[in-house]
Formats: sequence, C-alpha cells, structure tokens
Amino acid sequence: PVVALADRTPVSIRETPISIRGFSSGFRPWDLAYLRHRYVQEPELVKPIRIAHISDTHLGYRALGKTDPVTGRNQRSIDVENAFEAAITDILQRDVDLVVHAGDLFNQTRPPYAAIGAAMRQFRRLEEAGIPTVVIGGNHDTPRLRSSGSVFSLLRLVAPKTYFAGGYETEIVPFPELDLTVTAIPHGRLTEPIPPAAFPNPDTRNLLITHGFVPGLEPLTHREPGEEDVDETLLPPDFDYIALGHYHVRSQPRPNAWYAGSTERFGFGDMPVETGYLIVELCEPGSEPKVSPVSIEARPMLRWRLDEAL
Repeated sequence: PVVALADRTPVSIRETPISIRGFSSGFRPWDLAYLRHRYVQEPELVKPIRIAHISDTHLGYRALGKTDPVTGRNQRSIDVENAFEAAITDILQRDVDLVVHAGDLFNQTRPPYAAIGAAMRQFRRLEEAGIPTVVIGGNHDTPRLRSSGSVFSLLRLVAPKTYFAGGYETEIVPFPELDLTVTAIPHGRLTEPIPPAAFPNPDTRNLLITHGFVPGLEPLTHREPGEEDVDETLLPPDFDYIALGHYHVRSQPRPNAWYAGSTERFGFGDMPVETGYLIVELCEPGSEPKVSPVSIEARPMLRWRLDEAL
C-alpha cells in the first residue's frame, strides 16, 4: 500500500522504513491500522446524480373527431399536451440534476402552433428551475430534407439553456458540474450511409441518447416508415446509461439501456403502454444505473368487441 505523510509525499509501506510514535519499522498490526487512519488519503467520492429520462411525447398528435368544448381543438391533442405537462410537473418535484428527452418531442416535422407553444412552456419551466435539458430529434420530428429546416431552430431561441440536437450529426454535450458527458445521436444521424460511432469519455460518467428500434424487440404493430434500427455498436456496455426513444413500451433491451416509453397512447398498438417516464440514478463510473419507473395518468384506452357492446 502507498500512504501520504504530512508533507503529502507518497510513501510505500513495503519499501520505506518509517517509525510511528517511537516504534521502528517492524510494524505490528495496530501500528499499520493507525498509519492508515492517520495518513491515508481516501479517494474523493463521486456524487450521485439523478436524471429524468422522458421520450415520445408526440406533441401535435390528433385523432378521432371529438373536440374540446372550451377551445374547439381536437381533444386528443389536448390530452397529449396535458400528459407532457403532468410529466414535467412531476419531474420538478423529484430533485433531478438533468432531463433528457430521447426523441419524438413532436408528432410531425411541422407541428401546429399550439404544440410548439406547449413545448415552449414546459422547457421554460425547466429552465426557470435551473435544470439542464437535452432533447434529440426522433423519426417523427426530423425533416426528410436537410434544406427544409427544423422546428428545433425556433425552440433554441425561446429556450436557450436547453440543448436541442435535432440534426444529422452526433453531438457531445459536456456537463462538468455533474461529472457527466452526454453523447446525443439523433434520428437524423442514424439515416446517414456511414453508421455513427459512440466513444465514452474516460474521465467522466457517460450517457448516450438515441432514437430507434433495437432489434429483437416485439413490434407493437407494423414497423413505421422511416424508422431506423439501433445498431449493436450504439449499445456499448462501457456507457453508464443509454437513454432510448421510439419504442412506446417501457423496457430494458440491454443491462445499461432503457426505453422510457411514451407519455400517452397513440393508437391501439399502444394498449400495453404504461404511460410515464424514468428516474435514473448514476453513481460511480461503471456502476449499474438505478432505474425507477414513474407512471403518469393519461386517458384510458379500451378495446371492445362490437358484439359485446350491443
């Protein structure tokens, strides 16, 4: 073992004769115990951090013909906005250090004004609470043509403290105050001909965010046009946590990788969805993440047979 004496000089107990309180270098067990207690510098412990992992909020979604009697808007659109607001309200009570949104913030690349306003209000709440947030683009809200631009460019103006990665490149977001490096791989990057690569920062804890389908999962319905598979190279075990989006059922496809699920149900393929998000606690680098599901109430979805309803 190596110890540091009063002058901070490292000394090897095996190689250097030293005396303690008049005792010679022939250490007795209690002498060594005293030396360790008096002089050994314990390594500084890494502070645990709490992360809220949310995904697939699909703001701007609309379905069925029912309208809200007060606003005249589609009722399901309002349901989706209310679910997102409920999730953020809950997150604000959980003492989290970071929020990550793993894609499909919006249901389309050109969301309606009401959906943009709903997103603005919730991200401003997080900013006012001093909680940093990282959002990546999903297959629903990533433009097919680069030249058409993204709604994320507008959100950057109204929520400047929130990091939006909605393009076609891998983006590295450091959080030195959290001893954390976030690798953000949006859906657009998965569409490129050269597959992305992910390399953890050896000096910090590491979190990867991406949006796609992990092969081996059971599709809820048919595969969506434009969706991308998450290659095994993007599920490396040396990342402390991998935050996935796209699959609406909360699940754990790898020991360090989780889908948060969705905050609402979108079509009958989402019947098994338990709406909500995840709280993730990261401790020492390389340690297993502690993941706690948080359920958020949403409108129930029921399936009735016609002959049973008559």
